[in-house]
Amino acid sequence: MNNDKIYSFLGTVVFHLLVLLILGFTVLRTFVPEEEEGILVNFGNVNIASGTFEPQYTESVLPQPTPPPVPLQPSVSREDIVTQDMEESVAVEEARKREERIETERRRSEE
Repeated sequence: MNNDKIYSFLGTVVFHLLVLLILGFTVLRTFVPEEEEGILVNFGNVNIASGTFEPQYTESVLPQPTPPPVPLQPSVSREDIVTQDMEESVAVEEARKREERIETERRRSEE
């Protein structure tokens, strides 16, 4: 019985080592890039982005500067704007109509 425990322990260790070796060589790899990729852009103030020459315009005509934007003027003047300070709600109007009906009925009944 003692030999069975030793064989089972050794078998388990060997099995797990094989699994770890297989995973280590196939799945558990890290990809290390050899060099950086990308395009350097010359902004004019970074030494790393500077090139050997400054590109010239290939067109015969240089681009024309755009005129500054014209500020938009409001189409409605302040005099044309009409505002209302107090709004009457629908409930107030209905209450007035009810009061008027009641008064007219009272007047009719008095006559």
